[in-house]
Amino acid sequence: DLCRRLEERSIPLLFMNGSTPELGQIPHVVMDDYGGGKIAAQEVLNRGYRKPGGMFKTDDRQGQERLKGFLDEMASQGVEVPESRLLKFGTEERMTLFHTEKGEKFIEKLMNGEADCMTCYNDVFAVSLMAILQQRGMKLPEEMGFIGFDNATFAAMANPPLTTLGHPKEAFGALCAEKLLRMIAGERERSVSMAWTMIERDSLPRVDRL
Repeated sequence: DLCRRLEERSIPLLFMNGSTPELGQIPHVVMDDYGGGKIAAQEVLNRGYRKPGGMFKTDDRQGQERLKGFLDEMASQGVEVPESRLLKFGTEERMTLFHTEKGEKFIEKLMNGEADCMTCYNDVFAVSLMAILQQRGMKLPEEMGFIGFDNATFAAMANPPLTTLGHPKEAFGALCAEKLLRMIAGERERSVSMAWTMIERDSLPRVDRL
């Protein structure tokens, strides 16, 4: 394939925001999605939520790692997250998820109090789900907390403004460029995972729930 042909020609190759297990010798720069999932879980529990739920895309590495970190951290704190509080979806479902039978049933469960907080795969899904719940009469953030991933531009303009995990976009790009330049100069580079940063807004307030 293309990657192997580039390698054979000694053309420097670096994966950005992804990697391929079968080409593990090629360095990559990614976000620490597993660590991000753990941070999200910690924030949810530290703020007093006791019925955490989540929605995660599970056919890519990012979503899988975020979900795993989230569940592992919850388990380490003695908190069970049953399947009934998780909405898992794939790439083909992403555009119509909330209009499918699966999505509709999950929304109905949230309206009936199944969860008191949602950790979402990214800000797009967090803001979309918030809007649907509000349209059906739920008061946010009073009745449910939300946290997303990516710190998208629109996250600060959401209602309520979305608490999210942000990645260092400029530092990420600069690091990739620096690594490529060193590779062009003949140096060997190692893979790097970059840490997420909490962006605190209004969608995940501290609560006192029994």
